[in-house]
Amino acid sequence: MTGPKFEAVLARLYTDAGFRKQFLNAPLTAALAEGLSQTEAEALAGIDREGLELAAASFAKKRAGKK
Repeated sequence: MTGPKFEAVLARLYTDAGFRKQFLNAPLTAALAEGLSQTEAEALAGIDREGLELAAASFAKKRAGKK
């Protein structure tokens, strides 16, 4: 089960390219700095990187189309 903080960090990964780059360079450090627990940080660090990038690109394209 994930909490609101975990969900907020995940949403930020999808929408904030700078944060996503920082996270991909040092996942545990970035996740812990956002206040996630060690367990949550480790879970997030295991995210499918290719899937993350594809989803982020898809979401960005959808947001751009709504302007």
